[in-house]
Amino acid sequence: MKAFKAYYLTESAKTFDFRLRIAGELPSDMLNKIKGVLEAYKVEKVSATKRLPIQETPEFPNMGPVEVNIVDVSVCYPCTDEQVRTLVAERAGLSIARIKVTPANSPY
Repeated sequence: MKAFKAYYLTESAKTFDFRLRIAGELPSDMLNKIKGVLEAYKVEKVSATKRLPIQETPEFPNMGPVEVNIVDVSVCYPCTDEQVRTLVAERAGLSIARIKVTPANSPY
């Protein structure tokens, strides 16, 4: 039988994955700001920014043709997509209307 520390504590480590979609052009240091902001939830991983071509998207219907930047993040502490969205908007200095957050395992 495995020891408590070796089995239960190691197996209970869980990450919470989210996909951030940010409309508009981002400054070059925004990825570092996002990583610093998410330290409140013990950030584990932040992917490089992926930029989609400029087009109209259903995620941001009132913005017209816009560039969308995608960032995948993993955090260790439990949180919801709305908590992540609000925290990034408030502390990174972005408009909340420019940010959409979905769980990584979402069918969307």
